[in-house]
Amino acid sequence: MEKYIIIGVFVLSFLTHLVSILFNKNKIVDYSKCFIVSSIIGICIVFKVTNFAIYVALAFGLIGDFLLIFMDKSDKFLALGLASFAVDHLFNYVAFLIAFGFKLPFYVYIIYGLVLACSIILLIKPMKKMHQDLGLAGAVYFGLLFVELAFAITFLIIFANTYVLCFLPLVGSLLFISSDTILAITNFKSHFKNDNFVVMLTYGLAQLCLAVGIGFVLII
Repeated sequence: MEKYIIIGVFVLSFLTHLVSILFNKNKIVDYSKCFIVSSIIGICIVFKVTNFAIYVALAFGLIGDFLLIFMDKSDKFLALGLASFAVDHLFNYVAFLIAFGFKLPFYVYIIYGLVLACSIILLIKPMKKMHQDLGLAGAVYFGLLFVELAFAITFLIIFANTYVLCFLPLVGSLLFISSDTILAITNFKSHFKNDNFVVMLTYGLAQLCLAVGIGFVLII
């Protein structure tokens, strides 16, 4: 019964947040935002996910959600939110490694390093055009996202024949990249209709797919 309740809490909080965005109910948007990740943490607890890094990653995601509520007031909140989400992704790496049993060949880590380096080199110039002060930080952040994507591809390859939810981390990673790309464009260049709705739709599903996809592999 408790499993259905916590899933219901997630669905309700997620839909409340999205509908509030559509109807410009800004106070409800701010209050409901943090309930999305909180309910995902609840799902992991109720389903007895044992991968501790999932909880730490989600906790930093929750902190990032709170900080970004105030990003219009100061770039400091944006920078702190960016740092918090960076830690979120780093602990997702740890969660992946726990799922892998820390048994990846050394050359895979070299590939991850190359993905990070190439991403930063390719993205630093366009990111500086968007925001001069946060250009390098933005490039590093998106580099972390692409490394997370590489982890998700590795996860899919390893568990393709043994785990029915093996595709979820890949979906989550792609959704995270989509969400943060739209967020960067709309904050530093131009807005489009219902952009915040798309950002939060992709973000909420990204967090859910990553947490469930990685976390459930050790309990199913």
